[in-house]
Amino acid sequence: MKRRWKKGFFLALLTIMVFICQAVVGSAREIDQMPDLEPGKTGSLSVSLSYKNEAGESIPIEGVTLQVFLIAKLTVENGGSSTYTLTSDFAKTGIVFDGMSASSSNQAAKECKAIVLERELTGQAAVTDAEGMVYFENLEPGMYLVMQTANADSVPLYTEMDPYLVSVPTGQNISGETSWKYQVDTIPKTEVGRKPALGSIVVKKRLTLQQDNDLILLNVEDATFYVGLFKDEEGTKPYSEDYVKPIRIQNGSSGQIKYTDLPEGIYYVFETDESGVAIKNGQEVDNGFTSYTCTVEGSGEQKVTLDPAAGKLTGTVEFNNVFGDLPRNYYIDAEVQIKKSVYKGSDKVNVDDTFYVGLFTKEGDEYILNQVVELKQNDTVKVPIVLSGNDEKSAVEYWIFETDKNGKRVDKETFPYEVSGEGAVTLSPSQISQTVKIINRIKNTDETEPTTPGDKETEKKTTVTVETGDTNPIVMYIVVGLAGLLVLLILAGIRYKTQKDKRCLR
Repeated sequence: MKRRWKKGFFLALLTIMVFICQAVVGSAREIDQMPDLEPGKTGSLSVSLSYKNEAGESIPIEGVTLQVFLIAKLTVENGGSSTYTLTSDFAKTGIVFDGMSASSSNQAAKECKAIVLERELTGQAAVTDAEGMVYFENLEPGMYLVMQTANADSVPLYTEMDPYLVSVPTGQNISGETSWKYQVDTIPKTEVGRKPALGSIVVKKRLTLQQDNDLILLNVEDATFYVGLFKDEEGTKPYSEDYVKPIRIQNGSSGQIKYTDLPEGIYYVFETDESGVAIKNGQEVDNGFTSYTCTVEGSGEQKVTLDPAAGKLTGTVEFNNVFGDLPRNYYIDAEVQIKKSVYKGSDKVNVDDTFYVGLFTKEGDEYILNQVVELKQNDTVKVPIVLSGNDEKSAVEYWIFETDKNGKRVDKETFPYEVSGEGAVTLSPSQISQTVKIINRIKNTDETEPTTPGDKETEKKTTVTVETGDTNPIVMYIVVGLAGLLVLLILAGIRYKTQKDKRCLR
């Protein structure tokens, strides 16, 4: 009897627990479930804009333009859970509405606003009235983006409203029963008196010459290129009427311009022709007398996003125009490096003389002086040379000779040095640097000169006076020696005579 009572008690307890669980689950399902949407019924949305003055009074804001955009359609099947499906314009955002928090909703609204600006989408627009109210009607069920697009001149203070998302209709629960509210009212937060956060974009351009696998800087006497600011990645929708700006480069290889006072949004920068037609990355351009390839530096990114909320108020796009040949009115910087060495015998020395070389061009058998360069003893000087596209084959030949300071070639017979290393160098776009080694050896030295002096460059800091003959006083030494010898002979004679006289006296 006792066992039967216990068994009955446990069965009753289990039944009660199952009943409670079913009741809880049923209640949760009832709250989660929404009734079907009324076929063909649309909703409406009201937005109230106002701000509080110093006295705490609510002041309506008139003349602000707002737009709403359907970003996701709402469906309910057989009294079940509501489902939001993103429209094609906003599908790439991948927004998930289930369990969305307030912060994630705000971020989603900013992403949707960026798409609106990028694609220049147009929604249903309305302007706030004297009460600061605006109404949107005939809205099909779905999730909407509400954003501010303009302020009228009549707005006394700058008003900025952050974009936000709202469902029309929106679900409500009254006394445990869920239903749809088709007339939705919102009061968004506004910022009044805050200046708009405007950004800027810098566009840089440089010119280069392709030589094998290298790019060298290319200068131009005077040239103008154009860039444009667009709203689409194809470069077909200009940002504004003055979207094209010129970049003028004079006697240089680079230049830049700057777009300023740009509101937040996504921009695309292209090089253009003078009429504003976009030139694509990697496209070859023929401007009538030469051609080049327009490339974008770095990753090739021409897209700039200005997002004040993320602290991104500036952007930079860099273009590189790559030329295959050196065109007329363009030039490149080349150089001749002249190394000067002075030897006395096998030692490298510094002397008191100043040395010069002249750079000559040759016309027939005649050498024409181009410039005179002062050299540095046992050091190197760099002589800049300009290679111009106006020159035939863009190459020049220079003859390097040692000269005086006026450019007159030294007379090898009277010049107190033996000179080696003079000769010709050729500079071209494929060879923009050449090296010349001028070696001077002091004449009339007794020391043996090395066959390869460059291998015994023992640095010896000394001062050498270049003279011929021996200045040591050898004659004086000889005279003194002979005089001493004469004195010795006289003394020896006197001694000899004295000893002889003594022997005679004995």
